[in-house]
Amino acid sequence: MRSGREGLQGSLSPGPSGILDYGGGASGRERNVNPSDRDRNDRGNGTPHGGDEPRHDNATPGEVDRWLRSVVENSSEIVKIVDPDGTLRYASPAFERVLGYDSEVAIGTMNVLDYVHPDDLRHVLEETEKALSEGGITTNKAEYRFRHQDGSWRWMESVGTYLLGDPHVGGVVVTSRDVTERKKAEEKLRQAERRYRTLVEQIPAVTYIDPVDDPETSLYTGPHIEQMLGYTPQEWQNEKLWPKCLHPDDRERILAADERFEAGGSEPFREEYRLMAKDGSVVWVREEAVVVRDEAGEPLYWQGVFYDLTERKVLEERLHYQAVHDPLTELPNRRLFMDRLGQALRRTMRWHHQVAVLFMDLDGFKVVNDSLGHEVGDLLLTVVAQRLRRCLRPEDTLARFGGDEFVVLIDALDDPVQAVQVAERIAEEIRRPFLIEARDLYVIASIGISLGDARTHDPDDLLREADTAMYRAKDEGGDFRVFNPAMYERAFTRLEVENDLRRAIEQEEFVIHYQPVVDLHTGERWGMEALVRWDHPERGLLGPSEFVPVAEQSGLVIPMGEQILREACFRAKEWQEESSRTPPLVMSVNLSASQLSRLDLADTVERVLGETGLEGSSLILDITETVYVKVLAGNTAMLDRLRGLGVRFSIDDFGTGYSSLSYLKRLPADALKIDRSFIMDLGKDVEDTAVVRMIIELAHTLSLEVIAEGVETEEQAALLKEMNCDFAQGYYFSKPLPPEAVSG
Repeated sequence: MRSGREGLQGSLSPGPSGILDYGGGASGRERNVNPSDRDRNDRGNGTPHGGDEPRHDNATPGEVDRWLRSVVENSSEIVKIVDPDGTLRYASPAFERVLGYDSEVAIGTMNVLDYVHPDDLRHVLEETEKALSEGGITTNKAEYRFRHQDGSWRWMESVGTYLLGDPHVGGVVVTSRDVTERKKAEEKLRQAERRYRTLVEQIPAVTYIDPVDDPETSLYTGPHIEQMLGYTPQEWQNEKLWPKCLHPDDRERILAADERFEAGGSEPFREEYRLMAKDGSVVWVREEAVVVRDEAGEPLYWQGVFYDLTERKVLEERLHYQAVHDPLTELPNRRLFMDRLGQALRRTMRWHHQVAVLFMDLDGFKVVNDSLGHEVGDLLLTVVAQRLRRCLRPEDTLARFGGDEFVVLIDALDDPVQAVQVAERIAEEIRRPFLIEARDLYVIASIGISLGDARTHDPDDLLREADTAMYRAKDEGGDFRVFNPAMYERAFTRLEVENDLRRAIEQEEFVIHYQPVVDLHTGERWGMEALVRWDHPERGLLGPSEFVPVAEQSGLVIPMGEQILREACFRAKEWQEESSRTPPLVMSVNLSASQLSRLDLADTVERVLGETGLEGSSLILDITETVYVKVLAGNTAMLDRLRGLGVRFSIDDFGTGYSSLSYLKRLPADALKIDRSFIMDLGKDVEDTAVVRMIIELAHTLSLEVIAEGVETEEQAALLKEMNCDFAQGYYFSKPLPPEAVSG
């Protein structure tokens, strides 16, 4: 006995040894066969009656035996007789055909239990024990692997009938069939099922199967439903939660689509909608479903899947928001504004009211941006946006078009005066100083207003009109202007001037005239003021008022100003070398707000002084009082560097701006220029005379020199000298002259 089978053998008692030898074979062995049985076998040599089946009722024993032998030997199934210990007593020819073993060799020598796969042996022994414990003639069935003669394993399905008490058998009759291919097919099916289940349960989507004819039940809901919506598959199926979880805003649309689908539509169900999760959150899904039908075309069940689109929808919404909003201020951009303007104009046809567009530009913003950096400029824009919102109604639209351009849409306007009132509120709000990084910053809003109604067909026209009116406000120094058609001509002229200015800079068409500045106490020429003129090829010599504002607004004043500064310094150095006068002649050059806002202004001045050889102490930079307060007062680093070069500063047009003692104390100026408006009636108007006297005394108290502008008469010059004014310039002494007309 081999280990593992001793228990079985101990429970079995050997049966009778007599058995029919169905093996036949070459040896023709008939072990322990009853002689009477042999005689019966010898009688009869075929199937009675020549039929397909034997007639047992009148067939001789020999005929029956031959019939049984034929059945066994030609069966595709293996018939074996095995002793209780597993020894093979008989094997039908199929044993060799299926498993490859020679039956003659195997009978009596093979123990079939030795050929059962080790992993299956325990199962076979347990089934045998169970059958034996029931007593009598019992049958069991088992599937196990049996080793083929070539060493491979074949799956066998065997039925064993225990006939230990039968004197003719005395063992177990085992009928076996090869089910290897079936087992392989079953394993492939299991693997396919595992792969499908893994696929279904691992993909980030919810799959489901619902019967067509029973809307109250569900065949399957994937486990991802819990991750997606918080419900277990059982909750989702048993409580039929899908209709209840539809978002209120999507419910009607989706239920209608579902009804059309169930009514037998040929198209698959494809919809994107929102579901309410168990925790109350909103989940965007895309559902796709089809009807699975049988061969006759009858519907069997719905099969579908829905995916979580929430992240994609959030990203889409964010991208859409970014596409129509300014990233800095979060205000609507041009695209969204124009869409809302178009809608507002269409509404005017129904409600017969007006709309207004306010286009605004921040004067002075470029100064802040260039002098203090873009970070400060960006911060200023965000604060400006906050103030503008406070000036508007919730239903109005505030947009940023880029840079320092803001646009307002006032919808449902009952009276055009309302648009003007909004513009006034905005202008007043913007005039207040902005406290940014511990410093006061000043900007001014130039606002253009245009009005539209049912007759306005193109939103772009309305925006263009507001833009045109804004430039008119900027040119005229006002807070706002309402568009009128005459402004188009002015805007066209401005565009022409700007284009001509670009050409003029490239071709150096600007010329400088020089007006002497006289020492009132000695009568000698103390310095010269450089005054720019444009030698236009078609319009002749143009004064600064005809092109400087356009140059300032377009930024062309920067290259133009550097040309003027370089030419003036060359002339000053040239005149100094022609005269041995002491102190040497000084040159006064005007600077605009745009030039002063440049962070590289000190570099430019230093470079020009180096190229021309002029000493810094011979250069005076004229800056208007308003610009001086707004720009230079907050940029002390640039002031200190310029003063380190010896450059001096004068406050131009003094008396027309802030004229505050506190500013004079803070501003590091060297001289004051009294505006010509005070000199005009000097000696005739008591108030103007008193103001001039006060300015001179105040300047001297602060150690500042005083220059009077616009002196045209001898009486004005004499009175200024009497008031102890230091210097003067004007037509009384000399009009501005071309350089060749200036005498040494």
